[in-house]
Amino acid sequence: MKQWLAWVGGALAAIALVVSQTDAILTFAAKRLGPYLAPYFTTTTTVTVKLDPALDTVVDVIVADPANANRALLVGQARRNADARLNVPVNVRYVVAWQGEGLKAGTGELWAVDGATYSLALIGKDDEGTRMGLRRTDAPATAPSTSEPSADLLLSGRAARAVDNPAAGVNSNALPELDRAVAVVGLFETGTTDCARRLAIVPGGISGGRSLAVGCVGAMAPGWLTPVLKRLDGSPGAIEHLFGDDATAARTLLGGGGINEADVRRVSRRLAEIPEFWIAYQGSVLDAYAQATALARTAGFASERGRLLVFDRMANSGVGSVNRAIARYAELFPDDAPNRPTDEASRLKAFGDIFKAQVRPSGYAGIITARIDTIVSGKGSVRGISFSLDQLGVPATP
Repeated sequence: MKQWLAWVGGALAAIALVVSQTDAILTFAAKRLGPYLAPYFTTTTTVTVKLDPALDTVVDVIVADPANANRALLVGQARRNADARLNVPVNVRYVVAWQGEGLKAGTGELWAVDGATYSLALIGKDDEGTRMGLRRTDAPATAPSTSEPSADLLLSGRAARAVDNPAAGVNSNALPELDRAVAVVGLFETGTTDCARRLAIVPGGISGGRSLAVGCVGAMAPGWLTPVLKRLDGSPGAIEHLFGDDATAARTLLGGGGINEADVRRVSRRLAEIPEFWIAYQGSVLDAYAQATALARTAGFASERGRLLVFDRMANSGVGSVNRAIARYAELFPDDAPNRPTDEASRLKAFGDIFKAQVRPSGYAGIITARIDTIVSGKGSVRGISFSLDQLGVPATP
């Protein structure tokens, strides 16, 4: 009996010792066996793409989705002294495209195995730019592979890069700053990114009531919508030709009549099919942003955030509110005033307070105030959407 008890006691002590040392045992195993077991448990790997040291430029390295060769899976950037590091599912063959200033865009293939390193090697130059090819650096020297990329993949890569780097912009045909301004104001106005090709009735406009959003930018009727439609009405019968049976509804909006939801729906559907409207709309947005830029400079702003504040107030409350704010600022902070703002942040705060003082009491005053506070502080929530303007590429620094 004593021997049996001694045996049980020893077994329990051994179990207790093993349990108490579990962390140490697992740590030892991880250190010793981890490098050999990792390939069997790891589902992704990092592939490095180096840039030929003879090239002093920035190259977008775009990995195509194996399931859709025209869609970017991810985008990295390679420089002379900074490699592109692409974290992708392991043991898959990928098509990789590249583009950059002065370069001829191209594509090649890479095999995503653990520790693989590739090089974008210089091939030569021609009238279309510097030509490069992709080759694995630890393989026997072979001619680098290259072929022509699709425009769809390059455009998809640009959009994908804008997610991680908003300053890159998405629309290659416009000022990226304007893209960002219209995107932010569009979310403020409509609460959705689906605002580019439609009209919408939006609460919280100039008078605190309902307004029309044209595309992603607010427009009371009459407002920015009016000059856009007038551009289309430049010749006799143009509205009738473009809008057909909906010409009467379009002319009602053109004349600044009351907002009728049925008219808005009919005109909105027709506008989505008229390229002339979107050309005229883009022209009006560019004109408005040029005006906002000039007014922001008059107000003393030097940052993109300051220009966004002016543009947003123009879109939501009209040019008159901006002019009144500039005049009020001059009254409150004359040149010799000791409390006159001396930096961009304090200037944003001062103008924000002036703009908020203009807001009329209404059920939508909270939304308008939230817009102003979000731009001034760089963070906030509007229509249930949280914003961080620095992350969106809209800094408060010049």
